[in-house]
Amino acid sequence: MKGKRKIAMILSFCLGAAMFVGTAFADVSSKGGYSQFKDAIKDTVAACIDGYDSYTVEVAASLKLDEELLISNRMMSKNDNVGGKTEDVDFIDFGKGEEQRTYSYTDLSTSINRYAYAQDVYYVHEFEGERSHITTHRADPFKEEGAEDIEKIFDAMIGNLKNHVVVESNGDGTKKFSGSISDTQIPPIINAVASFAFKQSIGSYDTGVVSLALKESDTTGLDDAYEGDDYWMKKIPQLKRDVFIRTVSGRANVNEDGIIENLFASVILSGKDEDGEESVLVFEMVIKLYNINSTVITRPDLTGEKVETYTPYKYTDKLKKSKLVGSWKHDIIIEKNDELIKIGERIIEITDVGEQSVIGKFKEVIKDEYTEYEILKGELDFKVDASDYNFYFEGTDDAGEVITGYMWFEDSYIELTLDMKDMNLYERGYNRQYNRVFAD
Repeated sequence: MKGKRKIAMILSFCLGAAMFVGTAFADVSSKGGYSQFKDAIKDTVAACIDGYDSYTVEVAASLKLDEELLISNRMMSKNDNVGGKTEDVDFIDFGKGEEQRTYSYTDLSTSINRYAYAQDVYYVHEFEGERSHITTHRADPFKEEGAEDIEKIFDAMIGNLKNHVVVESNGDGTKKFSGSISDTQIPPIINAVASFAFKQSIGSYDTGVVSLALKESDTTGLDDAYEGDDYWMKKIPQLKRDVFIRTVSGRANVNEDGIIENLFASVILSGKDEDGEESVLVFEMVIKLYNINSTVITRPDLTGEKVETYTPYKYTDKLKKSKLVGSWKHDIIIEKNDELIKIGERIIEITDVGEQSVIGKFKEVIKDEYTEYEILKGELDFKVDASDYNFYFEGTDDAGEVITGYMWFEDSYIELTLDMKDMNLYERGYNRQYNRVFAD
């Protein structure tokens, strides 16, 4: 799954930077360049998720403070959507002039990793059976619920920036977008949002850019590698006043199919600390998409390398009838008049367990005066699909309403997460953990 999460990170970088840099783009054609560029972003994301058989993405990003490098990240990600393979190579420099390298390879039955803190060891995980979920259930962020509303808000925020025109249309159907905007052209609301976002993330040592740049990378052990140093985070000033975006610039090339093949983005931000000292932060990023439908991924030859092999345990081994059949419950507890009150119980009754399924009933027992906390109408007959690592939960209550979610079986308890879109479960005293009921 690491490879697919890395794809999501790449697309997030692309979306965030390209949408923002896209505010500098427009066109004199019937459909403005800004709209055309948004279409290209959406088409690129959709193609990488569902359209292409394979592709390669390279990303290079850096953050500088007053011309001093704080962090740089170079990454190449190969993706084979048909074969369910990924191969990622990461190089990260925390401003020390020393690159940390990580490597990962995944296919339907294997994952191979080499971490920054253990450069001489390849960790090989061999799975039982094919993990077909690797190539399924990938969602297009532009088709997620609420995405259209967010896009409208973004469009409203940028206002007249859509009218900045630097677009070249070539005779072969390809296009080149480029543009630059300065602080005097950026609407105050965007600078206000940027200032708030910086103070909440980069301006905080606890949740700084390292969380963004390395969110999907394995950094286990790097604290030891740097002897407890906070890397470049200590160098980032606590900008408290006059935080604003100085310039945003970028360029992108779109092929004849409307897909972004490469993109460059630059954002310069400045601000002052509590003592009034000004600092300038420069973020730059380059993304390149190539070898579309021709990327080939080969399992690495580890002959002569130091290898540690693991056979991960099969989660469905937890599905033992003798262990699971019976009653599991939790108390329904609410707070009232500064006191915790038990108003009832929720009970899972497991009646049968197969190799890849769990069958049972789910019910509530609530005191009459607290019926507003009910989730169900009567009993819920359910079946858990434990195939393909999903553990998908589906049941129908006495009113005929279908309720879905996911059920996980731990060593001494069950977790049940319900998809209840029309209510706040936690306002109804919902607890995901259910404990086994034992006879006295």
